[in-house]
Formats: sequence, structure tokens, C-alpha cells
Amino acid sequence: MKNGFEAFDFKEEDEISELAAEKYLNKLKNPNLDDPANLKYQFLECVARGAAVQRKEMDNVSCVDVDAIDGDCSCNGATPAAPLGAGEKDFVTKEGNHEPDVSLESKSVHSEQQAGVEKDSHEPRSTCPELELRDSCAEAPSPGKSQLNCALSNSPLRNEAVDLASDANESMSGRSPATPASDVAEDDGSLNDNVSDHCFGNILVDNINKTVVLCSDYVLYQDNYYTELSVNFSPGGIKINGSTVSEHQETFSFERGIDDIININCQLFQRVGSVTVTLKVLSKVALEAESACGTSVIEELEFAVTDPRWSEKQEEITSLNVKYLAIWDIEWNAPKPRHLPLVEVALHRKTSFKQQSDLWSPLPNQGWKPCIDSANIPLLPEKSQGYIQVFLDGGLNQQRMGICDAVAVAKILNATLVIPHLEVNPVWQDSSSFTDIFDVDHFINVLRDEVSIVKELPREYSWSTREYYATGIRATRIKTAPVHASANWYLENVLPVLQSYGIAAISPFSHRLAFDKLPMKIQHLRCKVNFQALVFVPQIRSIGKTLVHRLRYPSGKLQASAVDVLRGRIDDTEKEGAGKYVVLHLRFDKDMAAHSACDFGGGKAEKLALANYRQVLWQGRVLNSQFTDKELRNQGRCPLTPEEIGLLLAALGFDNSTRLYLASHKVYGGEARISTLRKLFPLMEDKKSLALVKELAEIEGKASLLAAVDYYVSLQSDIFISASPGNMHNALVGHRAYLNLKTIRPNMLLLGPLFLNKSMEWSEFQHAVINGHKNRQGQMRLRKEKQSIYTYPAPDCMCRP
Repeated sequence: MKNGFEAFDFKEEDEISELAAEKYLNKLKNPNLDDPANLKYQFLECVARGAAVQRKEMDNVSCVDVDAIDGDCSCNGATPAAPLGAGEKDFVTKEGNHEPDVSLESKSVHSEQQAGVEKDSHEPRSTCPELELRDSCAEAPSPGKSQLNCALSNSPLRNEAVDLASDANESMSGRSPATPASDVAEDDGSLNDNVSDHCFGNILVDNINKTVVLCSDYVLYQDNYYTELSVNFSPGGIKINGSTVSEHQETFSFERGIDDIININCQLFQRVGSVTVTLKVLSKVALEAESACGTSVIEELEFAVTDPRWSEKQEEITSLNVKYLAIWDIEWNAPKPRHLPLVEVALHRKTSFKQQSDLWSPLPNQGWKPCIDSANIPLLPEKSQGYIQVFLDGGLNQQRMGICDAVAVAKILNATLVIPHLEVNPVWQDSSSFTDIFDVDHFINVLRDEVSIVKELPREYSWSTREYYATGIRATRIKTAPVHASANWYLENVLPVLQSYGIAAISPFSHRLAFDKLPMKIQHLRCKVNFQALVFVPQIRSIGKTLVHRLRYPSGKLQASAVDVLRGRIDDTEKEGAGKYVVLHLRFDKDMAAHSACDFGGGKAEKLALANYRQVLWQGRVLNSQFTDKELRNQGRCPLTPEEIGLLLAALGFDNSTRLYLASHKVYGGEARISTLRKLFPLMEDKKSLALVKELAEIEGKASLLAAVDYYVSLQSDIFISASPGNMHNALVGHRAYLNLKTIRPNMLLLGPLFLNKSMEWSEFQHAVINGHKNRQGQMRLRKEKQSIYTYPAPDCMCRP
């Protein structure tokens, strides 16, 4: 792995840095894991107690040096959480193939130590850092401290190899200036700051008590719907109360301290002047369990407010306490177009027939074809070495690659694979299982001659569950698999466990099998799993087919120019007149924006919010923050904004009649951020605009299932383009290369300097873009050493006829 980050050229190395950041983010956001969100608390406690600054002073606010925290405290009497391997626990010895003997476990642990492999960060610990902060931190206790005082002593980034450099030269490093204690009244945790329970108009600002009161249109909490409640923001937190007019009239009360709020996100609907606010907070159960480490869970509350001047109201709320800036997604501050001269010309662009024809024409035969079916498939051995279980974290596409690797490992070990367990996504709280996403019968049937696969363990091994491994160190759990482990590593470290106990559970498992120095039959098998065995369930395929049909046969006629060119599709025999469409995978979320350390035109408030967010999540280990925005853009390190990706598409020849499908979970800045893109492509669609509410009802709120729909629509498209790297990009680039479909890869090293040149005219910009992307439209690229076989299937899984 190389140090630092190179230009966004969509390389496999991006997966590793993304994985490292995601693991830390998961531990930060999900207190159920081994490391609660204590780093967030430590940083924000110091900022708020010592630096509650006025809005006019925000320009000078700096990040707090979290590394200034020292000391430790006992977590006496604490009950550990229950992630895999989170605690040590004696267990009763049983005979035969039941729970393994503890003496054998000791041997296994000793063997692991001899292997010299660093253990992962899920080991139990019994101490937590004393919140003693040097310099400007006040001594007064902070609300919410009791439920967060059992944090682990080490940051996850100190225990794992992460491709993030020290942020010593962070431009916002240092400490916040102290302010008089009178600026913010000390808060004892109670949120009853003499605020009226009634709303007079949409908002009331109490200058004495520094409280903002909103009248909600509705509140949605724990699947219950309430109306006419008051939402009270104070420096210490939030309180929602009032008498509801729901089906069962009752009094509603909800209260959280600011340290109990994990995240606040707003989605503004400008046309109707309303905003939906979603709070992610620590649950009430977690707050009451003061003596238990890691028992916290995150829950959501949503409320809506109608007010055309919401941006001003939100600014007043965030001025109550600087902590709000770090936990609030300030998406209301979406900037005006940063490349207005280019946008104005692009809005009236004309595209020639030849340019359209060249752009939409399918890829020619490049001399490669899928080559993964062996003529003489060997029969399965009569006896399996035992059962392999894997537990996969991450999003849909990371799990997809993990499934392929799991089948390969089972083949290497001559073991029987249990259908992989997909962990609950800690960010989106999606509990979708393998059988919810993939057609399990098809999966087993396609691989029946290659690997033995079972849906569940036999009764004699029924004890081997996630819960079993979550409550102690078990001899049958393999937790030391290194990233990109070799086949020999599994034969030397996992096979003995299988032979001793008949079963082995591997976790973590993401990215745990090498891409090099493996037998060709194993490489072929991985591709067979990825491109043939993994098929979405009928429900996903049905929704996907519906969306594809509506894109190809819209109810309204195709408009504007190049109608003739846009008719027809690749290998279309279904019906004459099918229209073509392009899929844009737009990954521009807050994590990416913050981690890039680039300037996206949101002003000083956005810069401060992203800097705080970056400090909370990555603790000064973001290499990019050492460079200026100009330096980062010249090196191609800044993700493309929706406006910039729109200009790229327009310059390539996509006109305003283009059917553009937006595959994106969430865009930082919301609808306002993509407004320019929508103006450039008025026929832009997504899942929600194409599908009926009832068609998406069963998968709504399930991130993996929604991503599966996007994957299906993307794979069927005539052209696919991804604005930034990631697992979705990598998976689709490889799958489409396998099928010889056109995929455009943005040239980030070219685009960065182009967008910095504010005097460039449209003709010059377009000429540079076209020339810079001639060889980036799906031409076959052979896999190099250490690159992913799932992104570059040739030559391992493809051959020349």
C-alpha cells in the first residue's frame, strides 16, 4: 500500500483506504461496537465548554488538538458490549463437535501468536481515557458525560494500518479562543430553560435563555407519528414536547443532551418552503445504562417544519453552541454555480449528429471474451474438511466481493461454505440478509459442482452463531486473517481449526484474500461467483426491469436534438424505438467532502463544519488537509461536484435530451447542490422519480436493497460513468468490462486544473475534455499486480478466442 492518496484514478488501492475510514466511522457511529463514540465526545466537550463563540467570531475558530487528551480511568463494573470477540468469557467444555474445549482454544491462541499476525481491534480492554484536557478546557461537567465515560483508551486508527498521514499542518489546528463564561449559561443537563410550551408563529428566539423554539408539522419517532409539537433547541441540547393530536391523544416528551446527539441532517424542499430534520441520537436505554460500557444504540427521530426562511433559523440554532456545527450537516448553504460562464454556455449547447453517434455507439469487439467455465470440472471430494462461516461488514458491493472471496476460500480448504452472514450496516442500519438481496437457490445451483454450500448449519453446530462469538474469545473464530492473505495462510491457519473442531468462523473477512499468486481455477471461480452466481432476488430484478423500461420507453416523447441517434439500444430486440440512457453514479456525500479537504464553495461556515467533522472522524490523519485547495485540484484529488460532473457530461456530448439516471444514496447539499446538474439534464431521473411509492414500499429505507436496484439499472445502461472512486464504481467497472459495455472514467488529473481556470471558454474546455477522454470509455485494461480481479477481470477471467 502506498502512503497518502493519489489522483482519483479509480485504483484498487482506493478500496483499502476507504475500508479503513469506513471501519473507523462504523466504530464511531455505532456504540454497539467495541469502540464507542468517545472520540467525538472528547473533542466536542472541550470545544463547547471552552469555546462557545459568537457567530461573528466563527471565522477564527480552530480545531482542538484531540491528541492533548491523556490519562485513563477505570471502567469498573462495566459490562462489555457484544461485538464479535468483544469480551472474554469462560464456557463449559463439551464433548464431540460441540463448543470447543478451552485447552484447545489456548493452543489455538498460542498458534495465532506464533503466526506473527497482528490481531484486529476487537480485543477487550478495561480502561477509558480520563477527560483531562490541557489548556482551555473547563472543569465543569458536561451533560451526557455519564453515558459516555466508558470509552476505550485507544483510537481505532492507532490499532490498524490506515493509509492516512498525520495532519500536523492542518490549517485549522490549534485551540478555540476562550470566551467569557457569561456567554453561555452552565447547563446541568436539564433542558427546561423556562421555554414556553406553546409556539407563537414558526419560531421564537429567547435571547436571555438562548433557546430556539420551532413548531413542527409532524414528529416521527419509533414508528409513531405525532403532530403539533414544539421543538426546543438550547445550548445544552434538544427537547420536544406537547400534546399530540394523533389517533390516541397523549402527551409526548423527548429530551437529549447535546452530547447524546450523534448527527443532525436537514433536507430542504425549496419549492414548498419546508424542511425535514433527522436526528441520530443515543437511545434512552443507553442513557439509563450508566454502568455499562458499549450498551448504547443509535435511534432516529424525524420532524418537519414549514418555513421559507429556514436557513436563517438553522443558523440561529447552530450559533447556540459550537457543538452543533460539528454534528449538523449544513446542507442549506449550497453555493451558486462556481463555473457560471461554462454553465451558461452549456445550457444552450448544440451537439452534432456525428458527436452523438460516436458517443452512443457501443464498444467494438476488443478480442476478449468470458473464460471461466472449465471443460472438465473436477467432482467434489467425498468428504468436506468442515464448515466455513464468514461475517461480512460494509455496504452491498463490499459484501459482494467478500462473498466471492468466501467461496474461493472454501474451495482452497475443501470446506463447506455456510451462506455468509451480512452484518447490520452501522451507518444506514440496514439488516438485510443474503437471502433478502441475492437468489440463494440460484447461487447454490450455479456452484454445485465447484463448492459445497449450505443455507444453515446442521443441528450439531447450531451453537456457532454471531451471538456466541460476540460474548467471548472462541477457539473456532479466526480473527487474525490479514488483508489480502495468501492461499497458504488459510491452509496453515484455518485448516487446522477445521480439522480440530469441524468448523471455523472468520471475522473480519472483507478484503481477506489476495489477488495474486493463486491457482487459475480459484481466479475463475471468483469470477464465476461474481458474474454468474450472484443474481438479485426476483423482487429487485422486477423493480429494476420496471425502471429500465421506463427509461427506455418514457411516457413523454424524447425532446430536443439527436432524437434519431438516441433511438435503439445495444442488442435491443424487444421493440423498435427503445431509447438509450446513461447512468451517473454520483458519490458526493459528507464523508467524501470532508475527507477530501477541498473547498466546495459553501463559504466559511461549510469549511468550519467540514473541518470539525474531519477532525472528529479522522483525528488529524487526513493527508489532504496539509495542502491548499488549489494544490489538491491540480493533483486531481478533489471529488467532482454535481455541477462539475454535469459540465463534463455536457462537454462529452450528452445534450439536454439525454435520459440520465442518477444512482446515488445521498448527496451532500441535497437538492440545492444538484440543481445545476438538473438544469443541464432536465430529463434526469432516479429511483423515486421513476417508481411508484407502492413499488418501492418494501425496500424503502433499506440501503442495500436500494443499492441493488441502482446496480441493476446501472448494469443495463448503455453508458455508465462514476464521479468518484468506491466499491460501487469498482464493482460495476469490472462487471461492465466483463460484458464489454461502455464505461466512462473521468480524468481527474485533467479536470482539476481545467476547473481552476476561470477564464477558459467553453470551446477550449470542451476540446480538452473530449481529447482527454478518448481512451477512457471502456477500453479493456489488463489487471496489474495487487489490483482487484473484480475491477479488472482480464486476463484472469477472460481470454482471447
